[in-house]
Amino acid sequence: MPTTTINRRQLLELVWGSHRDTLADPSGAEPIRATQEMTVIWRDEDATPGGTLPRIVSMPPEAHQDFLAWAYTYLAILRPFTAFVRLLTPGMTSELTQRAGAVALGRRREAFVALIIGEGATRLGVGPGFPLQLTPNACANLHSHALARAVALGFDQHLDEVSSAWSSVRELTRQSEPELADLRTAFQVLSGLTDRRSQLGPSFPPELSIFHRACSEIADLGDIRDETWSVLTGQWTSLRKIRGQMIESRETRIRAFEGAQIAIAEISRANTIQASFVSGYLGSRIAPGELDHVSIVARTLESAPGALLWFGLCSGLRSDGQILAFAGGLGRRILRDLEQESNVLDRPRSDLAIGELEVLLNRDRPLTDFRAGSNGVLTVELAPGISTTVRWPRPMDAQGTLFEGRDVSFETQILVKDLTVALDRVDSIRRRLERTVDLGSGSLRGRTDPKSKRRY
Repeated sequence: MPTTTINRRQLLELVWGSHRDTLADPSGAEPIRATQEMTVIWRDEDATPGGTLPRIVSMPPEAHQDFLAWAYTYLAILRPFTAFVRLLTPGMTSELTQRAGAVALGRRREAFVALIIGEGATRLGVGPGFPLQLTPNACANLHSHALARAVALGFDQHLDEVSSAWSSVRELTRQSEPELADLRTAFQVLSGLTDRRSQLGPSFPPELSIFHRACSEIADLGDIRDETWSVLTGQWTSLRKIRGQMIESRETRIRAFEGAQIAIAEISRANTIQASFVSGYLGSRIAPGELDHVSIVARTLESAPGALLWFGLCSGLRSDGQILAFAGGLGRRILRDLEQESNVLDRPRSDLAIGELEVLLNRDRPLTDFRAGSNGVLTVELAPGISTTVRWPRPMDAQGTLFEGRDVSFETQILVKDLTVALDRVDSIRRRLERTVDLGSGSLRGRTDPKSKRRY
Protein backbone atom coordinates (compact mmCIF):
# COMPACT_ATOMS: atom_id res chain seq x y z
CA MET A 1 0.00 0.00 0.00
CA PRO A 2 1.43 3.42 -0.97
CA THR A 3 2.53 5.42 2.08
CA THR A 4 4.18 8.79 2.48
CA THR A 5 4.74 11.52 5.04
CA ILE A 6 3.36 14.99 4.39
CA ASN A 7 2.56 18.18 6.31
CA ARG A 8 -0.65 20.18 6.53
CA ARG A 9 0.20 22.46 3.61
CA GLN A 10 0.84 19.44 1.40
CA LEU A 11 -2.45 17.88 2.55
CA LEU A 12 -4.24 21.07 1.48
CA GLU A 13 -2.60 20.89 -1.94
CA LEU A 14 -3.58 17.24 -2.21
CA VAL A 15 -7.21 17.94 -1.31
CA TRP A 16 -7.58 21.06 -3.45
CA GLY A 17 -7.00 19.31 -6.75
CA SER A 18 -9.89 20.05 -9.07
CA HIS A 19 -11.80 21.60 -6.13
CA ARG A 20 -9.39 24.49 -5.68
CA ASP A 21 -12.07 27.06 -6.53
CA THR A 22 -14.75 25.59 -4.24
CA LEU A 23 -12.56 25.17 -1.17
CA ALA A 24 -13.00 27.87 1.44
CA ASP A 25 -10.18 30.37 1.09
CA PRO A 26 -8.01 30.08 4.20
CA SER A 27 -6.50 33.53 3.69
CA GLY A 28 -6.91 35.73 6.70
CA ALA A 29 -6.88 32.78 9.09
CA GLU A 30 -3.89 31.77 11.12
CA PRO A 31 -0.85 30.68 9.07
CA ILE A 32 -0.70 27.03 8.05
CA ARG A 33 2.01 25.27 10.02
CA ALA A 34 3.85 23.19 7.47
CA THR A 35 5.99 21.53 10.13
CA GLN A 36 3.20 19.33 11.53
CA GLU A 37 3.72 16.05 9.73
CA MET A 38 1.45 13.04 9.28
CA THR A 39 1.60 9.70 7.52
CA VAL A 40 -0.94 9.15 4.78
CA ILE A 41 -1.85 5.76 3.31
CA TRP A 42 -3.67 4.71 0.13
CA ARG A 43 -4.86 1.35 -1.14
CA ASP A 44 -2.84 -0.48 -3.75
CA GLU A 45 -5.86 -0.17 -6.08
CA ASP A 46 -5.76 3.63 -5.97
CA ALA A 47 -4.44 4.35 -9.44
CA THR A 48 -3.00 7.79 -8.78
CA PRO A 49 -2.35 8.26 -5.06
CA GLY A 50 -1.09 11.76 -5.69
CA GLY A 51 -4.54 12.85 -6.95
CA THR A 52 -6.71 10.74 -4.66
CA LEU A 53 -7.71 11.26 -1.07
CA PRO A 54 -5.74 8.96 1.22
CA ARG A 55 -7.57 6.20 3.07
CA ILE A 56 -5.81 6.80 6.40
CA VAL A 57 -4.13 9.74 8.08
CA SER A 58 -1.91 8.62 10.94
CA MET A 59 -0.47 10.81 13.70
CA PRO A 60 0.13 10.65 17.49
CA PRO A 61 -3.10 10.74 19.56
CA GLU A 62 -2.19 14.02 21.25
CA ALA A 63 -2.27 15.75 17.83
CA HIS A 64 -5.76 14.53 16.82
CA GLN A 65 -7.86 17.21 18.46
CA ASP A 66 -5.88 20.13 17.06
CA PHE A 67 -5.75 18.54 13.61
CA LEU A 68 -9.52 17.95 13.46
CA ALA A 69 -10.22 21.53 14.51
CA TRP A 70 -7.82 22.73 11.81
CA ALA A 71 -9.39 20.43 9.19
CA TYR A 72 -12.87 21.76 9.95
CA THR A 73 -11.62 25.27 9.19
CA TYR A 74 -9.39 24.68 6.17
CA LEU A 75 -10.99 21.62 4.54
CA ALA A 76 -14.55 22.87 4.17
CA ILE A 77 -15.29 20.44 1.32
CA LEU A 78 -14.42 17.54 3.62
CA ARG A 79 -16.81 18.12 6.47
CA PRO A 80 -16.69 16.11 8.57
CA PHE A 81 -13.16 15.01 7.73
CA THR A 82 -13.60 11.50 9.19
CA ALA A 83 -16.53 10.82 6.87
CA PHE A 84 -13.94 10.53 4.08
CA VAL A 85 -10.63 9.59 5.72
CA ARG A 86 -9.86 7.62 8.87
CA LEU A 87 -7.70 9.36 11.46
CA LEU A 88 -5.72 6.79 13.47
CA THR A 89 -2.73 6.55 15.76
CA PRO A 90 0.45 4.92 14.41
CA GLY A 91 -0.05 1.91 16.67
CA MET A 92 -3.64 1.35 15.58
CA THR A 93 -2.66 1.85 11.94
CA SER A 94 0.03 -0.81 12.15
CA GLU A 95 -2.31 -3.22 13.95
CA LEU A 96 -5.27 -2.84 11.62
CA THR A 97 -3.42 -2.87 8.30
CA GLN A 98 -2.01 -6.30 9.21
CA ARG A 99 -5.31 -7.78 10.39
CA ALA A 100 -8.00 -9.66 8.51
CA GLY A 101 -11.26 -7.81 7.92
CA ALA A 102 -13.43 -9.88 10.28
CA VAL A 103 -13.12 -12.74 12.73
CA ALA A 104 -16.03 -15.15 13.26
CA LEU A 105 -17.39 -15.26 16.79
CA GLY A 106 -16.98 -19.04 16.84
CA ARG A 107 -18.89 -21.52 18.97
CA ARG A 108 -20.04 -18.84 21.42
CA ARG A 109 -21.74 -16.81 18.70
CA GLU A 110 -25.28 -17.61 19.83
CA ALA A 111 -24.42 -16.46 23.35
CA PHE A 112 -23.30 -13.07 21.97
CA VAL A 113 -26.54 -12.80 19.96
CA ALA A 114 -28.71 -13.83 22.92
CA LEU A 115 -26.99 -11.31 25.19
CA ILE A 116 -27.81 -8.57 22.65
CA ILE A 117 -31.46 -9.66 22.55
CA GLY A 118 -31.47 -9.70 26.35
CA GLU A 119 -30.26 -6.11 26.46
CA GLY A 120 -32.84 -5.09 23.87
CA ALA A 121 -35.62 -6.72 25.89
CA THR A 122 -34.39 -4.94 29.03
CA ARG A 123 -34.31 -1.49 27.44
CA LEU A 124 -37.45 -1.87 25.33
CA GLY A 125 -39.55 -3.77 27.86
CA VAL A 126 -41.29 -7.08 27.26
CA GLY A 127 -44.77 -5.90 26.38
CA PRO A 128 -47.49 -7.47 24.22
CA GLY A 129 -45.72 -6.35 21.03
CA PHE A 130 -42.41 -8.00 21.91
CA PRO A 131 -40.36 -9.15 20.02
CA LEU A 132 -41.89 -7.49 16.93
CA GLN A 133 -40.75 -4.09 18.19
CA LEU A 134 -37.15 -5.27 18.59
CA THR A 135 -35.82 -4.57 15.11
CA PRO A 136 -32.35 -5.42 13.75
CA ASN A 137 -31.54 -1.70 13.59
CA ALA A 138 -32.47 -1.24 17.25
CA CYS A 139 -30.26 -4.20 18.16
CA ALA A 140 -27.37 -2.76 16.13
CA ASN A 141 -27.42 0.36 18.34
CA LEU A 142 -27.17 -1.50 21.64
CA HIS A 143 -24.12 -1.35 23.89
CA SER A 144 -23.61 -5.11 23.77
CA HIS A 145 -23.78 -5.08 19.96
CA ALA A 146 -20.89 -2.61 19.78
CA LEU A 147 -18.83 -4.78 22.14
CA ALA A 148 -19.65 -8.00 20.29
CA ARG A 149 -18.78 -6.35 16.98
CA ALA A 150 -15.44 -5.33 18.50
CA VAL A 151 -14.75 -8.95 19.44
CA ALA A 152 -15.70 -10.10 15.94
CA LEU A 153 -13.24 -7.62 14.41
CA GLY A 154 -10.44 -8.57 16.78
CA PHE A 155 -10.50 -5.48 19.00
CA ASP A 156 -10.03 -7.66 22.06
CA GLN A 157 -7.63 -5.22 23.69
CA HIS A 158 -9.77 -2.16 22.96
CA LEU A 159 -13.13 -3.11 24.47
CA ASP A 160 -12.91 -0.44 27.16
CA GLU A 161 -12.37 2.22 24.48
CA VAL A 162 -15.34 1.00 22.42
CA SER A 163 -17.54 0.88 25.51
CA SER A 164 -16.55 4.41 26.50
CA ALA A 165 -17.10 5.70 22.95
CA TRP A 166 -20.63 4.22 22.84
CA SER A 167 -21.53 6.08 26.03
CA SER A 168 -19.82 9.29 24.90
CA VAL A 169 -21.85 9.49 21.69
CA ARG A 170 -25.05 9.48 23.71
CA GLU A 171 -23.79 11.97 26.25
CA LEU A 172 -22.60 14.39 23.55
CA THR A 173 -25.94 14.19 21.72
CA ARG A 174 -27.97 14.41 24.96
CA GLN A 175 -29.45 10.95 24.51
CA SER A 176 -27.90 9.12 27.43
CA GLU A 177 -29.15 5.61 28.18
CA PRO A 178 -29.56 4.15 31.68
CA GLU A 179 -26.49 2.14 32.59
CA LEU A 180 -27.04 -1.61 32.98
CA ALA A 181 -24.66 -2.67 35.74
CA ASP A 182 -24.91 -6.35 34.80
CA LEU A 183 -24.01 -5.74 31.16
CA ARG A 184 -20.33 -5.12 31.82
CA THR A 185 -20.13 -8.19 34.07
CA ALA A 186 -22.03 -10.47 31.68
CA PHE A 187 -19.95 -9.40 28.71
CA GLN A 188 -16.74 -9.83 30.67
CA VAL A 189 -17.80 -13.37 31.57
CA LEU A 190 -18.76 -14.19 27.98
CA SER A 191 -15.64 -12.72 26.41
CA GLY A 192 -13.61 -14.68 28.94
CA LEU A 193 -15.15 -17.89 27.55
CA THR A 194 -14.10 -17.21 23.96
CA ASP A 195 -11.11 -18.88 22.41
CA ARG A 196 -9.11 -15.65 22.37
CA ARG A 197 -9.84 -15.04 26.06
CA SER A 198 -10.69 -11.39 25.54
CA GLN A 199 -11.74 -9.45 28.59
CA LEU A 200 -13.33 -6.10 29.28
CA GLY A 201 -11.00 -4.21 31.56
CA PRO A 202 -8.46 -5.67 33.99
CA SER A 203 -8.17 -9.31 35.04
CA PHE A 204 -11.21 -11.06 36.44
CA PRO A 205 -12.22 -9.72 39.90
CA PRO A 206 -12.47 -12.51 42.52
CA GLU A 207 -16.09 -11.67 43.35
CA LEU A 208 -17.07 -12.30 39.71
CA SER A 209 -15.18 -15.56 39.26
CA ILE A 210 -18.20 -17.58 40.46
CA PHE A 211 -20.26 -16.30 37.50
CA HIS A 212 -17.44 -17.18 35.12
CA ARG A 213 -17.22 -20.65 36.63
CA ALA A 214 -20.96 -21.21 36.40
CA CYS A 215 -21.11 -20.12 32.75
CA SER A 216 -18.09 -22.27 31.89
CA GLU A 217 -19.92 -25.28 33.30
CA ILE A 218 -23.07 -24.44 31.33
CA ALA A 219 -21.03 -24.17 28.14
CA ASP A 220 -18.93 -27.30 28.69
CA LEU A 221 -21.20 -29.60 30.73
CA GLY A 222 -24.68 -28.33 29.86
CA ASP A 223 -25.48 -27.23 33.41
CA ILE A 224 -24.02 -25.82 36.62
CA ARG A 225 -22.47 -28.28 39.04
CA ASP A 226 -24.25 -28.79 42.37
CA GLU A 227 -21.35 -27.38 44.38
CA THR A 228 -21.23 -24.24 42.21
CA TRP A 229 -24.96 -23.75 42.64
CA SER A 230 -24.56 -24.08 46.40
CA VAL A 231 -21.98 -21.28 46.37
CA LEU A 232 -24.25 -19.09 44.23
CA THR A 233 -27.36 -19.55 46.36
CA GLY A 234 -25.71 -19.67 49.79
CA GLN A 235 -28.26 -19.61 52.60
CA TRP A 236 -31.27 -19.71 50.29
CA THR A 237 -31.65 -23.48 50.43
CA SER A 238 -35.10 -23.37 48.82
CA LEU A 239 -33.41 -22.60 45.50
CA ARG A 240 -31.67 -25.97 45.53
CA LYS A 241 -35.03 -27.75 45.52
CA ILE A 242 -36.36 -25.39 42.86
CA ARG A 243 -33.38 -26.12 40.64
CA GLY A 244 -34.12 -29.82 40.98
CA GLN A 245 -37.60 -29.22 39.59
CA MET A 246 -36.12 -27.75 36.41
CA ILE A 247 -35.85 -31.21 34.86
CA GLU A 248 -39.57 -31.97 35.14
CA SER A 249 -42.42 -30.94 32.84
CA ARG A 250 -42.52 -27.48 31.28
CA GLU A 251 -45.48 -26.46 33.44
CA THR A 252 -43.66 -27.59 36.57
CA ARG A 253 -40.58 -25.59 35.59
CA ILE A 254 -42.65 -22.43 35.15
CA ARG A 255 -44.30 -22.90 38.54
CA ALA A 256 -40.89 -23.56 40.10
CA PHE A 257 -39.52 -20.34 38.59
CA GLU A 258 -42.45 -18.37 39.92
CA GLY A 259 -41.83 -19.92 43.35
CA ALA A 260 -38.22 -18.67 43.24
CA GLN A 261 -39.16 -15.01 42.99
CA ILE A 262 -39.33 -14.47 46.75
CA ALA A 263 -35.80 -15.83 47.22
CA ILE A 264 -34.56 -13.77 44.27
CA ALA A 265 -35.97 -10.62 45.87
CA GLU A 266 -34.22 -11.47 49.14
CA ILE A 267 -30.89 -12.07 47.40
CA SER A 268 -31.27 -8.72 45.61
CA ARG A 269 -31.13 -6.86 48.91
CA ALA A 270 -27.56 -8.06 49.34
CA ASN A 271 -26.35 -8.36 45.72
CA THR A 272 -28.43 -7.40 42.67
CA ILE A 273 -26.01 -8.99 40.20
CA GLN A 274 -26.21 -12.30 42.04
CA ALA A 275 -30.02 -12.08 42.09
CA SER A 276 -30.05 -11.26 38.37
CA PHE A 277 -27.83 -14.24 37.56
CA VAL A 278 -29.98 -16.65 39.61
CA SER A 279 -33.14 -15.37 37.91
CA GLY A 280 -31.62 -15.50 34.43
CA TYR A 281 -30.16 -18.97 34.94
CA LEU A 282 -33.38 -20.48 36.35
CA GLY A 283 -35.33 -18.87 33.51
CA SER A 284 -32.98 -20.44 30.97
CA ARG A 285 -33.76 -23.87 32.44
CA ILE A 286 -37.46 -23.62 31.51
CA ALA A 287 -36.58 -24.34 27.88
CA PRO A 288 -32.78 -24.73 27.57
CA GLY A 289 -31.30 -22.97 24.56
CA GLU A 290 -34.43 -20.94 23.80
CA LEU A 291 -35.71 -17.42 24.52
CA ASP A 292 -39.43 -18.08 24.27
CA HIS A 293 -40.06 -17.55 27.99
CA VAL A 294 -38.49 -14.10 28.17
CA SER A 295 -41.77 -12.60 29.43
CA ILE A 296 -41.75 -14.92 32.45
CA VAL A 297 -38.20 -13.96 33.38
CA ALA A 298 -39.08 -10.28 32.91
CA ARG A 299 -41.39 -10.50 35.94
CA THR A 300 -38.31 -10.41 38.18
CA LEU A 301 -36.81 -7.24 36.69
CA GLU A 302 -37.80 -5.08 39.63
CA SER A 303 -35.62 -7.06 42.04
CA ALA A 304 -33.22 -8.48 39.42
CA PRO A 305 -32.67 -5.69 36.83
CA GLY A 306 -30.09 -7.68 34.85
CA ALA A 307 -32.08 -10.92 34.72
CA LEU A 308 -32.75 -10.78 30.97
CA LEU A 309 -29.03 -10.28 30.22
CA TRP A 310 -28.09 -13.43 32.13
CA PHE A 311 -31.13 -15.24 30.73
CA GLY A 312 -29.87 -14.52 27.23
CA LEU A 313 -26.29 -15.47 28.04
CA CYS A 314 -27.17 -18.76 29.78
CA SER A 315 -29.64 -19.68 27.02
CA GLY A 316 -27.15 -18.83 24.30
CA LEU A 317 -24.51 -21.10 25.82
CA ARG A 318 -26.93 -24.04 25.44
CA SER A 319 -28.43 -23.11 22.08
CA ASP A 320 -28.05 -25.22 18.96
CA GLY A 321 -29.59 -22.87 16.43
CA GLN A 322 -32.68 -21.85 18.40
CA ILE A 323 -31.29 -18.40 19.19
CA LEU A 324 -30.57 -17.69 15.53
CA ALA A 325 -34.14 -18.69 14.63
CA PHE A 326 -35.72 -16.59 17.40
CA ALA A 327 -38.41 -14.12 16.31
CA GLY A 328 -38.44 -15.17 12.69
CA GLY A 329 -34.68 -15.11 12.24
CA LEU A 330 -33.86 -11.97 14.22
CA GLY A 331 -30.91 -13.76 15.81
CA ARG A 332 -29.44 -14.72 12.46
CA ARG A 333 -29.82 -11.14 11.21
CA ILE A 334 -27.93 -9.87 14.27
CA LEU A 335 -25.16 -12.40 13.65
CA ARG A 336 -24.92 -11.33 10.00
CA ASP A 337 -24.33 -7.74 11.06
CA LEU A 338 -21.81 -8.73 13.74
CA GLU A 339 -19.66 -10.72 11.33
CA GLN A 340 -19.85 -8.28 8.41
CA GLU A 341 -16.49 -7.90 6.64
CA SER A 342 -14.63 -4.64 7.27
CA ASN A 343 -11.26 -3.43 6.04
CA VAL A 344 -9.55 -0.40 7.55
CA LEU A 345 -8.54 0.72 4.04
CA ASP A 346 -12.17 0.92 2.92
CA ARG A 347 -13.78 4.34 2.96
CA PRO A 348 -15.70 5.12 6.17
CA ARG A 349 -19.45 4.50 5.98
CA SER A 350 -20.36 6.66 8.96
CA ASP A 351 -21.09 10.37 9.11
CA LEU A 352 -18.04 10.98 11.30
CA ALA A 353 -15.84 9.32 13.94
CA ILE A 354 -16.28 9.71 17.68
CA GLY A 355 -13.06 11.76 17.96
CA GLU A 356 -14.35 14.40 15.55
CA LEU A 357 -17.79 14.45 17.19
CA GLU A 358 -16.10 15.27 20.49
CA VAL A 359 -14.13 18.12 18.88
CA LEU A 360 -17.24 19.59 17.24
CA LEU A 361 -19.68 19.33 20.14
CA ASN A 362 -17.49 19.55 23.24
CA ARG A 363 -17.17 23.32 23.10
CA ASP A 364 -18.98 26.49 24.19
CA ARG A 365 -20.54 26.94 20.75
CA PRO A 366 -20.97 23.48 19.18
CA LEU A 367 -20.39 23.13 15.44
CA THR A 368 -23.29 21.32 13.81
CA ASP A 369 -23.25 22.75 10.28
CA PHE A 370 -22.29 19.52 8.55
CA ARG A 371 -24.29 17.10 6.47
CA ALA A 372 -25.51 13.77 7.87
CA GLY A 373 -26.21 10.82 5.63
CA SER A 374 -29.90 10.59 6.56
CA ASN A 375 -32.42 13.09 7.84
CA GLY A 376 -32.90 12.75 11.57
CA VAL A 377 -30.08 10.24 12.08
CA LEU A 378 -26.35 10.55 12.75
CA THR A 379 -24.07 7.52 12.33
CA VAL A 380 -20.90 7.67 14.40
CA GLU A 381 -17.89 5.37 14.03
CA LEU A 382 -16.69 4.19 17.45
CA ALA A 383 -13.68 2.35 15.99
CA PRO A 384 -12.92 1.24 12.42
CA GLY A 385 -15.84 -0.95 11.35
CA ILE A 386 -17.89 -0.34 14.53
CA SER A 387 -20.62 2.29 14.46
CA THR A 388 -23.78 3.40 16.23
CA THR A 389 -26.58 5.81 15.37
CA VAL A 390 -28.39 8.53 17.32
CA ARG A 391 -31.09 11.05 16.49
CA TRP A 392 -29.86 14.24 14.85
CA PRO A 393 -29.98 17.14 15.42
CA ARG A 394 -29.63 16.41 19.09
CA PRO A 395 -32.64 17.22 21.28
CA MET A 396 -32.63 20.21 23.57
CA ASP A 397 -33.32 18.04 26.60
CA ALA A 398 -31.85 14.62 27.41
CA GLN A 399 -35.07 12.62 27.19
CA GLY A 400 -34.25 10.18 24.42
CA THR A 401 -34.09 6.42 24.37
CA LEU A 402 -33.05 3.92 21.76
CA PHE A 403 -36.66 3.10 21.00
CA GLU A 404 -38.34 6.54 20.86
CA GLY A 405 -39.60 8.01 17.64
CA ARG A 406 -42.29 5.50 16.61
CA ASP A 407 -45.22 7.39 15.11
CA VAL A 408 -48.85 7.12 16.18
CA SER A 409 -49.92 4.98 13.21
CA PHE A 410 -47.25 2.40 14.04
CA GLU A 411 -48.37 2.29 17.67
CA THR A 412 -52.00 1.90 16.56
CA GLN A 413 -51.13 -1.03 14.32
CA ILE A 414 -49.28 -2.73 17.16
CA LEU A 415 -52.22 -2.21 19.54
CA VAL A 416 -54.69 -3.65 17.03
CA LYS A 417 -52.48 -6.71 16.53
CA ASP A 418 -52.09 -7.15 20.28
CA LEU A 419 -55.85 -6.88 20.79
CA THR A 420 -56.51 -9.44 18.06
CA VAL A 421 -54.03 -11.88 19.59
CA ALA A 422 -55.55 -11.41 23.04
CA LEU A 423 -59.12 -12.01 21.82
CA ASP A 424 -58.02 -15.07 19.87
CA ARG A 425 -56.39 -16.35 23.02
CA VAL A 426 -59.65 -15.87 24.97
CA ASP A 427 -61.53 -17.79 22.27
CA SER A 428 -59.02 -20.62 22.47
CA ILE A 429 -59.25 -20.85 26.27
CA ARG A 430 -63.04 -20.89 26.08
CA ARG A 431 -63.06 -23.76 23.60
CA ARG A 432 -60.59 -25.73 25.73
CA LEU A 433 -62.75 -25.15 28.80
CA GLU A 434 -65.81 -26.48 26.97
CA ARG A 435 -63.96 -29.64 25.97
CA THR A 436 -62.54 -30.15 29.47
CA VAL A 437 -65.85 -30.02 31.36
CA ASP A 438 -67.82 -31.55 28.49
CA LEU A 439 -70.46 -28.84 28.48
CA GLY A 440 -71.64 -29.70 25.00
CA SER A 441 -72.81 -27.47 22.22
CA GLY A 442 -75.90 -26.25 24.06
CA SER A 443 -74.24 -25.19 27.27
CA LEU A 444 -73.54 -21.65 26.23
CA ARG A 445 -76.74 -20.74 24.47
CA GLY A 446 -76.84 -17.80 22.27
CA ARG A 447 -73.05 -17.75 21.92
CA THR A 448 -71.77 -16.60 18.60
CA ASP A 449 -68.27 -16.68 17.32
CA PRO A 450 -66.60 -13.48 18.62
CA LYS A 451 -64.50 -13.29 15.48
CA SER A 452 -67.61 -12.85 13.36
CA LYS A 453 -68.33 -9.51 15.06
CA ARG A 454 -64.84 -8.09 14.99
CA ARG A 455 -63.69 -5.97 12.12
CA TYR A 456 -60.17 -4.53 11.97
